[in-house]
Amino acid sequence: MKGEEVRQRRKEGRTRNGERSRHKAKSKGKHRDSRVGSQEAEDVSLQAQQKLLAEEKAAMAKSQEESAVAICLQVLLPYLLAGLGMVLAGMVLDYVQVRERS
Repeated sequence: MKGEEVRQRRKEGRTRNGERSRHKAKSKGKHRDSRVGSQEAEDVSLQAQQKLLAEEKAAMAKSQEESAVAICLQVLLPYLLAGLGMVLAGMVLDYVQVRERS
């Protein structure tokens, strides 16, 4: 459209000539020191939580192991249905092929 300027957004924390503004650089330095201490505490708590989750998963896996018979019974029905579908598809294709020759 005529008369409208195309404007680009400035990168956050940068002035027009590409340098960091002094105000933002100072404020980032102050917060960084306080974040380092809290980040270390968060890392320790995250590691503890991950360790507990791993132990719970191992205990759960041991208590809920399935036997081979249970797995076979769960797999049998889909396997038989897939086989039946293949047989029926073959019969349909054979029927179409025979009708095409006649």
